[in-house]
Amino acid sequence: MTAADMTHDEILAAVAYLQAVWEDDADAVAVLSSRDDSERSILDLVIDLADRVGQLDLLARLGIHDADSLDGEEREAVNARVDADPAAGVTAALMHTYRAWAKTAQGPAVRDLSMAVIGYLALIAQVDDVQQIFEMMRTSVLSG
Repeated sequence: MTAADMTHDEILAAVAYLQAVWEDDADAVAVLSSRDDSERSILDLVIDLADRVGQLDLLARLGIHDADSLDGEEREAVNARVDADPAAGVTAALMHTYRAWAKTAQGPAVRDLSMAVIGYLALIAQVDDVQQIFEMMRTSVLSG
């Protein structure tokens, strides 16, 4: 499963979790962290959300707004443009680091990782109000 495969419910769960972390709501964090064995961990969802936002931001900055509708040749050209963008490599390395960190994160490190993801999302969204980021992501999912 990739970041692009996230369901609306998974995205909303990741956003709610990040908001609970940001607001230091321990009860909500505990509830949202509790996942069935068949569900992916909340940290996996959070990192997939960050990865998805980073990918969409990169495509938008490159002027690509509907990558799903591209044919084979156009898709190859888009992939070449993405690969040539220095931000793509940095984002990929950051997501790899987040995923490695998530495998061993326990206790306060889970919150630290979540706060790092929130910082990344704030940087991508270029907004000062973190609450606005959560609202933007929820609105995007619910209107899409």
